[in-house]
Amino acid sequence: MKKREVHRSSLQEAHSFRCWEEWSAFILELKLSVLDWQHHILQTRFELARKLYNTALSYVLKQYQLMKESKTFRKQLRLYRETKLKLEYTTHKESLRLNKEK
Repeated sequence: MKKREVHRSSLQEAHSFRCWEEWSAFILELKLSVLDWQHHILQTRFELARKLYNTALSYVLKQYQLMKESKTFRKQLRLYRETKLKLEYTTHKESLRLNKEK
């Protein structure tokens, strides 16, 4: 019995290579030579950016928690899940009907 060889097209190979490239990461650390006054400015800006990021993150997490706790959200989520199940059931039922007709 012969084994079948599966040949990938060059497009598939390029796509898989591109996907690999998107996930690969390299970090290059270099020593930054700055004057004292430049160092102070950079430190101040980085600290402000860190505080802004943490403030925004905590606000978003609080809003997310409030949203999950709200009755409206829970009701909409329940309706979404019920509709999704009905759609999956209908799609499955339709595919079974089509298979019987063949």
